Amino acid sequence: MENEKTFAIIKPEAVAQKLIGKIIAKIEESGLAITKMRMMSVPRALAEKHYAKDDAWCAKIGGGALRDYAKAGRDPKTEAGTDDPIQIGRQIQQRTIAHLISAPVVIMELTGENAAEAFRALCGATEPASADPASIRGLFAKDDYTTSLLEKRPLRNLLHSSGNAEEARAELDMWFGAA
Repeated sequence: MENEKTFAIIKPEAVAQKLIGKIIAKIEESGLAITKMRMMSVPRALAEKHYAKDDAWCAKIGGGALRDYAKAGRDPKTEAGTDDPIQIGRQIQQRTIAHLISAPVVIMELTGENAAEAFRALCGATEPASADPASIRGLFAKDDYTTSLLEKRPLRNLLHSSGNAEEARAELDMWFGAA
């Protein structure tokens, strides 16, 4: 077990819902330490750098969206203007960037044993509707992929968590170096 640092964002919808204190309490109760924290408005360039994703990522996200369209009985060409998973992934990426810059966020450096993995578990599944009911997303968010897709908006899942320690190092440098 390794003591490490990870990066977290409390997203605009959580700030607007006045969930900052409840989220911080859950983080502290988990044993993770908040070693840096800042509220900020995100410049577009920083959001674009954070969500600078390649075609493989867009294809994965777009492929999931195509499955959600099929599940909802909707035609992706009618809904998104295309059935190309990469183009749909890019649309989702742009909505996510627009959301991140729409209102203030809280960025944090968290420290603890296997911090990236521990915080991801505390957050719960990316899709709140699938999250463990005891996780932050399970407690405070109810959104799902299909609804956000059909409403042409980003998934409201309250938090960003680094995927692993390597990603966390890069995101901490990007965000705390720029903020």
